[in-house]
Amino acid sequence: MNLRNFSTLGRPLDMKYATNRAIAALVGLAMVALFVIQWTNAMPLLSALAWSFQAGIGVFLAWAIARELDPDHDLSAFVSAALMLALLWLFPLPNLLILFWLMLLIRVLNRSVGLPPTWMDLVGIFALTAWLCWQEGWMYGLLTTLVFLLDRFLLKSNHKIAWPFLISLGITVLFVGLNPSLKLANFDQTLFIASGMILIFFVLTTAISEKIKSVGDETGETLSEKRVKAAQWTAAFVALVLLLLQGETGFFNVLALWTSMTGVILFMLWRRSMALFADRRSG
Repeated sequence: MNLRNFSTLGRPLDMKYATNRAIAALVGLAMVALFVIQWTNAMPLLSALAWSFQAGIGVFLAWAIARELDPDHDLSAFVSAALMLALLWLFPLPNLLILFWLMLLIRVLNRSVGLPPTWMDLVGIFALTAWLCWQEGWMYGLLTTLVFLLDRFLLKSNHKIAWPFLISLGITVLFVGLNPSLKLANFDQTLFIASGMILIFFVLTTAISEKIKSVGDETGETLSEKRVKAAQWTAAFVALVLLLLQGETGFFNVLALWTSMTGVILFMLWRRSMALFADRRSG
């Protein structure tokens, strides 16, 4: 059965690549270690299993989202995963459904597989969006609508009509009618300043990054730089909106996104530092 008949947004781990084997091993070991630690600290067995599983998936999604945000550099994703693993002890666990929704939207924009989403992909996105609108607020519908607006009108999508945009807009309007209230959240000033610095450095980092070299999984064609940057900056915008509207909860829900952006920044600074050091030595 060919996965691409059903989904062009799924990217199964191909174990012939060392980086994929490495992240699979890291997540597996992390789950086991986290379970043992929590269980020996008197957490009930089933709770420890559930917590360690959710934490391990959070680490994996930090890696996966960073791969989408910085497709040319494998190591930035491992920096992101390491940061996520470290922060699990300081912050609440992330919301996996929101992270999965976000990763799908990023792939809609950057076309890392090289193909537009299938109708099954779109149905999945609409279902996730409706659920998040019901549970969290209609801003998730609005953000989904903005992604399809970019995909269709600004990026000249292969879709002949704008029906994904119209359906996501309809979902948003429905939930605005059910619960129209929306206001800025109260949040810790230190967290807001730190988050703002991450966003500024991430946007600057991606703006001055080198020309994209990665190719689509299925097409072998170089990814569109316009699409990749749109995905990067849209992810940053999503992080900002959730922080402003949900405060600390919005930050913790997408903690893996924040570690992904930070990992991209840190790896870029390391590469630039090493290049500068090499130039000085050769000079």
